[in-house]
Amino acid sequence: MKDFDEVLKRDPENVPALNNKGLALANLGKYEEAIQYFDAVLKIKPDHINALYNKGLALSNLKRYSEAFQIFNKVLEINPKYTPATKAMVRVLKELKNS
Repeated sequence: MKDFDEVLKRDPENVPALNNKGLALANLGKYEEAIQYFDAVLKIKPDHINALYNKGLALSNLKRYSEAFQIFNKVLEINPKYTPATKAMVRVLKELKNS
């Protein structure tokens, strides 16, 4: 985390650092905080597929399935062959049907 913070001090719009810090936070279970970093990436690059996918996973982990579905749908609009998003969307749809 310190390395990401140092990079972001020098360059607050460093897309790889923002995305990777979000991913690190998500891996620690800090999904709300992670989403803030993915959103920062998406303000700079709205079609950043990794930030979108990572945000979708974070939303799914927060059980915000409708929002996650919309994000995964956008990922697949950008790249219909992005298999991880397809698999994640199937899981989200199952959760939506069960709720």
